[in-house]
Amino acid sequence: MLKNKIRRFSTYRIAEHWIYMTTFIVLVVTGLSQKFHYLDISLWFIFHLGGIDYVRLIHRYAGLVFLVVTAFHIITGMVCIAAKKWLPSMVINKKDFSDAIYNIRYYLGVEAQPAICDRYSYKQKFEYWG
Repeated sequence: MLKNKIRRFSTYRIAEHWIYMTTFIVLVVTGLSQKFHYLDISLWFIFHLGGIDYVRLIHRYAGLVFLVVTAFHIITGMVCIAAKKWLPSMVINKKDFSDAIYNIRYYLGVEAQPAICDRYSYKQKFEYWG
């Protein structure tokens, strides 16, 4: 077992990610249950969550929680970058596009090695902003 661990995120950020994951799963389950209401698994979820009205209510509240957490995430990021506590390392820049083109050339066999990216690669940044 590793004795020296690097803590990447604060407790606030870890809690934020757990809230994101939980609300996303709730949104998927309640949303797909409504969309595909004729499937047995959807009927099971709808029945065990208290009926279609409760499923819709849960879906709306989960969406509201997701929206609030996203707003806090954006505001926290803006404030910390403005206060120069954080570097804007997740902001997409020109180098990310150059790295993407370079990697396409690498995948096609034109370049000998993949692009050397910053702390976060263009793939991670594009996924984050997506």
